[in-house]
Amino acid sequence: MACAWAQEPRLPPELEELAGLGRALPPEFAADVLLQVAGRLGAKHLTTRRELLEDAFVLAGRARLAMPRKSVVATAPESAEAILSAAYSQGLDTLSLQSRAVRQMHSFDAKLAAEYFARLADPPREPHTCADHMVWDSSPYWEAAEVVAPPALRAVVSPLEIGPAVKAHKALKRSASPDLLAAIQTLSGDDRAFAHTVRTAPRDLETLAIDVKREGGDPAPMLEALASYLRRHVSGRRCADTLEHAGIAAQSFAGYYNTRLRAAGYLSEHELPPIREEEMAAGSAIPVETTEAAPPWLEEFRKLRAADPSAAAMSKLYEQEPLVWWLAAKPMLGTDGLDRSSNLVLATYARLR
Repeated sequence: MACAWAQEPRLPPELEELAGLGRALPPEFAADVLLQVAGRLGAKHLTTRRELLEDAFVLAGRARLAMPRKSVVATAPESAEAILSAAYSQGLDTLSLQSRAVRQMHSFDAKLAAEYFARLADPPREPHTCADHMVWDSSPYWEAAEVVAPPALRAVVSPLEIGPAVKAHKALKRSASPDLLAAIQTLSGDDRAFAHTVRTAPRDLETLAIDVKREGGDPAPMLEALASYLRRHVSGRRCADTLEHAGIAAQSFAGYYNTRLRAAGYLSEHELPPIREEEMAAGSAIPVETTEAAPPWLEEFRKLRAADPSAAAMSKLYEQEPLVWWLAAKPMLGTDGLDRSSNLVLATYARLR
C-alpha cells in the first residue's frame, strides 16, 4: 500500500524555495518564515504543513528572546526603552512564535496542537527589580490556550498574567476555576508587575467574580482573594518612581471595593470585611537609579531609519541587536530589488511579499 505522504502533491516552486531560504535564516526569522509558508498551504498539503510547523516550533526555541517584553515606565518616543519595547513586541520571540505554531496546528490537528501546547515555556520566576524598566509578557500562552482548550491551565505566577489569564478562563467558560482562585489567593508579584497592572488587574478579577455569580456560584472567595491581593501588594516593598501613581490607583479601587463589591446583596450574599486604611499603607520605598547612558546601538538605529535599503543590508545592528535592526529594516521591504539583497533575511521577506 502506498504511503499517505507519497500522495501529497509537491509545494508550488515559490513556496518550496521560500521554505528552503527560511531554514537558512537566524532561528527567530526562520521560524517566522516557515509559519508564514505553512499558513499559505491548504488541505492538499497537510503533511508538509505539519512538518513546517513542527520545524518552526523547534527553531523558535532557539530564538534569542524568550518572550515579549514591554516598557513599564514613561518613555520618549525615540528613547532606547521605547525602541526596545517596540522591537521586543514584534512576535519574534520563542513564546510568540511557538504560540502561533500551536494555533495553526489546531486548525487541522487538535491532538497535535495539545501536545505542543504542553511544551510552551513557563514565564521567568525571577522577580523584576526596580532597576528593570521592562517586564515580560506571557500573553501568547493564554492566547494559545483559548484556541487549544487544554484540560488544565498552568498557574498564574505574576500580576502581569492576571488579565490574559482571566480572558482565557472566560473564553473557556472556566471562570469558577479553583486553580485560578488558589493562584490569586497566594499570588505575590514584584512591584514593577503590580504597578504596571494596578488599574487593570483588580477590574479583571471583578469581572471574574461577576461571571462566577452569573454562573450560579458564590463570588465571595474571589472577592476575598481580590482584597487580599491588593493588601499584600500595596503594603509590600515599592519602587519609588511609581509609588505615588500606583498608590492612588490602588486606593481608588479599595474605596470602590469597600463601598460596593463587598456589600451583601450586590454580588455575594455575605458581608465581606472591608479593606482598612492602614492595610493600604505602602511599605518601604526602594530608590530607583537614574537611567544609564544611551546604548551604543541607538545612534546606528536612528541612522538606519533614515538610510536606504543597501545600508540595512550591511548594518552592524543585524548582528548586535537583530530585533532592533528588523524594526528599522522591515518598513523597507516594499523597495524594488530587495529580493536580490545580499542580506538573506531582507531577500527572503521581500520574496514573501
